[in-house]
Amino acid sequence: MYRFYWWTFCIVVAFIACQSTKPLSQKQNEKLDFYKVLSLQKSPCFGNCAVYKITVFSNGLAVYEGKENVEMKGVYFTEIKNSQSLIQQIRSVQWDQFNSNYFLNIPDLPELDMKYYDTEGVLRKTIHSNTNLPSELSKINDAVIKLEQSEHWTQLLKKEQANTPEIIKDEIIVDIDSSITSQQLLQDFQFCGLKIESQLSQYMSLYLMSFNKALIGPYELLIVLRKQKGIRSANYNKKLSSREE
Repeated sequence: MYRFYWWTFCIVVAFIACQSTKPLSQKQNEKLDFYKVLSLQKSPCFGNCAVYKITVFSNGLAVYEGKENVEMKGVYFTEIKNSQSLIQQIRSVQWDQFNSNYFLNIPDLPELDMKYYDTEGVLRKTIHSNTNLPSELSKINDAVIKLEQSEHWTQLLKKEQANTPEIIKDEIIVDIDSSITSQQLLQDFQFCGLKIESQLSQYMSLYLMSFNKALIGPYELLIVLRKQKGIRSANYNKKLSSREE
């Protein structure tokens, strides 16, 4: 069995047409480095409990990962309309005053993981719960969950795409236009350790890139790359296999 990489097909397609995917607005001189503020993750139970994760970022980006028993299955993102109000609500909480665990000794209850990050994106508090939270935390939980209904979400990956090993999430194929250079792009994204692994064509600005997964997740990086000025397309690398004759 022979294995081929997706970029070989991208080169052919790029000669025919240039894909432009810019689902988010891009402001002039916007600082691209951003960090997590809060994440909520619901775990499965013995019944039909919703299983998902929502992460809120300092620039107003939210990423939703729907896994089981939810309407939105797969990976979605949005720019929160009133993001600063929500972030201010999260920041106003005195997180150190709360316990790290709020548990009832009932094994079938779904569990919630709530993680709070400081203004430098450092994880400061993790709260595990399977019961009612204190009032302040409950209000934050409700406000974040309501984003699923109040915001306009764009799908990044279908559920089967998010789970398939054929997609290489730590490698991104980036096609840039003549308005920027590859070095300018690397400088803009130095906060996440973006680097060029190879140029896929000597005739086009089509690059295979990697990044530091400790500094940024693959979903949020792909989202931000796609809205960056000068990028025609950004997609995960893929492994494709051909059948033996």
